[in-house]
Amino acid sequence: MTWFAFLLMAGAAGLHFLWKRRVYQRTNACGVEHFGSYSSKLGAQSMDWALKFGSLLLISAGVLVLSYLHVDTWGWLVIAPALAFVLFILI
Repeated sequence: MTWFAFLLMAGAAGLHFLWKRRVYQRTNACGVEHFGSYSSKLGAQSMDWALKFGSLLLISAGVLVLSYLHVDTWGWLVIAPALAFVLFILI
């Protein structure tokens, strides 16, 4: 099961690097992003947002799975705030 957590975190790293690569390819020498039209800008930024959100979800899931597997040693440091946050949402 630990390999599954690392696989989730590796997927998150892949999505993050894909997002950064897309942004880098759109920039010119001065670091300004250029788009052909406003609709292409909206589409690119929507895709970037989806990649960022997917990366955040995968890294969170990977860390939570890994901490759940090791809750008896160090995992409670991660699980306790996560469960407190869920409890806060439910109340």
